[in-house]
Parts: sequence; structure tokens; C-alpha cells
Amino acid sequence: MRLVEMGSNAHPGPHQLTLLSSTYRAGPKPRPFPFPGAMRKRPSWDEYFLEIARAVSLRGDCHRRQVGAVLVRPDRRIAATGYNGVPPGDIGCLQRPCPRVGKALSGEPLCPGYSDCRATHAEANALLYADADDTRGATLYITDRPCEGCLKLIRAAGVRRVVSPTAEYVWS
Repeated sequence: MRLVEMGSNAHPGPHQLTLLSSTYRAGPKPRPFPFPGAMRKRPSWDEYFLEIARAVSLRGDCHRRQVGAVLVRPDRRIAATGYNGVPPGDIGCLQRPCPRVGKALSGEPLCPGYSDCRATHAEANALLYADADDTRGATLYITDRPCEGCLKLIRAAGVRRVVSPTAEYVWS
């Protein structure tokens, strides 16, 4: 993958990517192939779906952080995605910051539990947009550890496994 700066007449080729945000960090660059049919390292399923969750996080509508989630059925098909943001139709946090951002910017202590935040968490959004049958036995990939409230929702939805870059939760 190559980062291309777009000029007025430039167009990316099929294997080029233009990044619009500096918050996305792509994984390692693929190695060049010395000849057709050469072997390359494929990402594991966990690495693959975490990278997709990172891409989904770019849509996050929060001044403080962007989180993405991907709900994957047991057959390794994506059932739903979600990112943290305000409910559809509301003015987003990027246009009108929530009280939590105001407190953080002024140095005030933040209240625990996110009661002063207008956004719905990424994992909750992924669960809201999934069919009930898709959550049973599924794996949820998240770019950050889930909060306690979201862990309750995840377990109640029947998700069997949660994977983040720093933690893994498994229920039988």
C-alpha cells in the first residue's frame, strides 16, 4: 500500500490509497513479490477484522476518540459495523461538542459512566444494527476495550468472544 498525495489532476491507481485522516494507521506494508505465485503472509482472521474495525472507527463522531466495531458471525461473515457517534439526525459532536468534551477541555473531572456524553458507543451501535440471529456465537472486534455497560450488552446479545488490540474476552 502506498500513500498518495492527491493533486488536482492526480488519480489513485488500483493499489493506492489516499488517507483523508491522520488517525488511521495502516498495518505493515506488504512485501514485494519477487515472482508470480510467490508466498506472502496473510493476516490472521483477528488481524483482518481488527483492521476493518480501525477503518470503521474513522467515521467516529467524537472530539476525544474514535472507536470502531465489527460484529462477525461464526462463519466469518460481517454481520454489522458500528462507530461511536450521536444518534442519527442529531447534530454531531464534531459540530457541537458534548458536555464531556467541554469538561475535558476546561480540566474539570469527568463523570464516570459517560452519562455526560451524547454518543452511542461503537459496540452498542454494531449490536443495534445486527439481527438477533447474527449475534449468537459471534465475535465482536473493537478498536478499544469495551466499557462495563457495553460488556453487559455484548453478553446479553449472545456474543461469544470480544477482541480488541489489547484484550480478549471469551464466554462459553
